[in-house]
Amino acid sequence: MARTVEVIHFRPVPDADPEEFMREDQRVGREYTPRQPGFIDRESARNDNGDWVVIVHWDDAASAEASMDLFTNDPTAKRFIELMDSSTFSMIRYDVVFDS
Repeated sequence: MARTVEVIHFRPVPDADPEEFMREDQRVGREYTPRQPGFIDRESARNDNGDWVVIVHWDDAASAEASMDLFTNDPTAKRFIELMDSSTFSMIRYDVVFDS
């Protein structure tokens, strides 16, 4: 099985408090994602336009899918999801073909 890279793009809802959003993103990154089977690492980044990207590395696509299936109902993720503008959400998964 190939390792998987999950790339998630989104924007916070327009009235989201930036500090609260960052806290909730960090909470997901500390309390939810690392506890999922197959998790390798996660990083978040934002640009000056307010766009965010979360990149998560998984052992395989099945682990990534299983995590996302649980994510929307996990209490740890509830506030993060509320602060995310779902109309801007996109997610793509890639199989790692080369790693140096």
